[in-house]
Amino acid sequence: MSHLGSGISDDDAADALRSADLSVERPANLARAVAERLAANKIVARASGRMEFGPRALGNRSILYGAKDHNVNKWLNDQLKRTEFMPFAPVCRDIDAGAFFKNVTSVTSHTAEFMTITYDATDRCKQEAPAVVHVDGTARPQIVRREINPEYYDILSEYHRLTGLSILVNTSFNMHEEPIIRTAPEAVAAFFKSHIDSLALGPFLADNPDSTRR
Repeated sequence: MSHLGSGISDDDAADALRSADLSVERPANLARAVAERLAANKIVARASGRMEFGPRALGNRSILYGAKDHNVNKWLNDQLKRTEFMPFAPVCRDIDAGAFFKNVTSVTSHTAEFMTITYDATDRCKQEAPAVVHVDGTARPQIVRREINPEYYDILSEYHRLTGLSILVNTSFNMHEEPIIRTAPEAVAAFFKSHIDSLALGPFLADNPDSTRR
């Protein structure tokens, strides 16, 4: 378990969104609503529950995007004011890991829950998720089990139902040289500053009227 940091309550999320005067919904199926936006090639930032403890964004303070666009490393880094050499990492469900990464074992997949190990990418990964394959043919995935983070896992499942694809880009929710966001007001501020399309903040979902169109 890595989600040991401070949390965002539903009241915190509601207050921050209300203060920003955003149009907000509270979907009955938030995972489905997030997946629908991802399937429509939208960038979605997610800030929910307790933040990750450690060096990686593991879903609760993450920016998510589809992994098929091999140009995403350049334009999304530009949008987040990051340098182009910073590669993106993938996230997938445990049941899909063997299709995308070679030599996945129970030991290495546990390490990959924390996005701290690289694998050689399979041909399927190179074809379906070129955005997350490094120039040397490797990838550094986060492999998610549902019992660890069910809401995050369900986004991947809904995305698969909609698109047939099982893998997303997961990068940290912050601007370049700024710390990962921690609180609900920080999430809203970064949402506007980065021109991200949609923000899943706690149980709420907001769309950015000023998002950058690519």
